[in-house]
Amino acid sequence: MTVDDVRRPGARGNEYAARAQSFTEANALTPAANLQLPYSLVERTIEAEHVPMGRHLGLGITAWSQLAGGFLTGKYRQTGETPSGVGRLTWTYRDWALLKPLEKVATELGVTMAQVAINWVTTQPGVAASSADRQGKSMAALDFELPPDLRALLDEASAVPPESVYRMFTPEYQNWVISPG
Repeated sequence: MTVDDVRRPGARGNEYAARAQSFTEANALTPAANLQLPYSLVERTIEAEHVPMGRHLGLGITAWSQLAGGFLTGKYRQTGETPSGVGRLTWTYRDWALLKPLEKVATELGVTMAQVAINWVTTQPGVAASSADRQGKSMAALDFELPPDLRALLDEASAVPPESVYRMFTPEYQNWVISPG
C-alpha cells in the first residue's frame, strides 16, 4: 500500500496517515508505528495536528532536524541586516529572533545552544530522536533540566503563529485594527 492508495484530493498529510491506519486495521495489515517529521524550536507546526493525531492513533513521532540544519547551534549569525555563516540561509525574522532567548538560556545554564535545543525537543511529550546515535546525543543533552521560566521563554519565542484566518483574533491583530499606526 502506498500513500496514493489512501490519498484523497485536497487531503492534508495527517489525513493520509489517519486513513492509512484505518485501511490497515480494516484489512488486518501491519499498521504504521511511527512518523518522522521535522521538529525543533524553529519548526513546531506539527504540534497543531500531527502530534495529537499520533497520540490518537498510537503513532510515535520521531523528531527530524532537531537543530534546524545547524541553525540552532549558533552556527549562523545575523550582523545588522546581513546574515552570516556557511550554508543555505533561508531563515525568517522569527527564526533569527529565536536565537537571542536560546542563547540567553544556554548562557544561564552553562551549556551550548545545541544542548538546549535538543533538550527542549527531547522533553516534549510524544517526540523521540531519529536514531540510536542521535538518541545518545539527545541523552547527553538531558544532563540538565530546563527550568519552567526558561522553558516558557523558549516556548514563547518559538510559538507557531496562528493560521492566517485565525490571526485576526490575536491581540496583536486587534491592536493593529484599532490603532494601525
